[in-house]
Amino acid sequence: MLRELSRPLRAAALAAVAGALVASLPSAPLAGLAAGGATVAVVFVLAGRALGVQGCAPALRSLRTLTRRLAHAVLR
Repeated sequence: MLRELSRPLRAAALAAVAGALVASLPSAPLAGLAAGGATVAVVFVLAGRALGVQGCAPALRSLRTLTRRLAHAVLR
């Protein structure tokens, strides 16, 4: 049971480290925030899938649906 609980924690730790590294690269604060946030999201999803975190695939599907709706609303 502890092994199952540690998988999302490992994915989150990896995503946080990668996001902090990427966020420190741009000189502008807003660009760093955007780059770091996007990196955290992408790394968490990829690491979650690689580690077999339960619920990662449904979360990815709902994220895909949300981005489609946002794109549709912006392009109207």
